Amino acid sequence: MGIEPPSDEQAIAEIAETLAVELKKLLYPREYFEKMRQLKTLAEKLVYLYILLTQPQTFSGVKQGLGICKASAAKALQKLEREGLIAQDSYLLYWITVEKGDQSE
Repeated sequence: MGIEPPSDEQAIAEIAETLAVELKKLLYPREYFEKMRQLKTLAEKLVYLYILLTQPQTFSGVKQGLGICKASAAKALQKLEREGLIAQDSYLLYWITVEKGDQSE
């Protein structure tokens, strides 16, 4: 009795999972996650990661999307902006900042 090969569904799921991980590496380079790891509070980390994955975001979008209170969202956004990790555009949307060395041509 040998080991049964995986079903087609299992094989497809495994391939899709592997591709998703590799795609995330291309879309979200390691330096963004390293920046997140250096943040002090859980709220800052959570807000940074949320904006990275769903940008652009409004203040309300961050607050409601994460289910955090207004004060926590405001404090985290202010700290991230002060640190130069996010920026707010003229439409009041928050974006992750891109350093000149991070941009692909």
